[in-house]
Amino acid sequence: MRLRRFKRAAFVSLEEYTDARSVLDCLGRQLLPEGEKWSVAQYPDLKQALQPIERTFADRSTIIVVDNLESVLPDRSGRLPPSAGPVEEFFDLCRQLLKADPSTRIVFTSRETLPAPFNKKSCERKLGPLTPDDAIKLVNHVLAQQGLIPTRTMPLTKNRTLLI
Repeated sequence: MRLRRFKRAAFVSLEEYTDARSVLDCLGRQLLPEGEKWSVAQYPDLKQALQPIERTFADRSTIIVVDNLESVLPDRSGRLPPSAGPVEEFFDLCRQLLKADPSTRIVFTSRETLPAPFNKKSCERKLGPLTPDDAIKLVNHVLAQQGLIPTRTMPLTKNRTLLI
């Protein structure tokens, strides 16, 4: 968004929203003018609930970050996590979101390989751990955004201290 490639962003953690219906509900509350008052429950089915979100994509280019995809993917034996909804329904929703407007993008974060058609190696970026210097810069940046001035030792809680 800072580079102005996208006018709007939405974030969904699949640790919290584990099926297509709850993901769409989360997106609608972030992207639609009704905000927190919008709900998938107002619609008889997912297809109709998707329509207002699809219409907003035409207004502004949108990037959607879907975090922790491994939370809904089947394990090596093919079993879904207990809290996950049907994974194919979730990926159908993602395909429909991408079809809604050519400028829409979805970024998946996962510790596992994505299923087809989202498993394109050319689109994959592996991330490793932060270096200690990068971690310190990130913490300083977040603290500065919150209006906190980092000191040599800054208490986080009664029992923990952040050393900078």
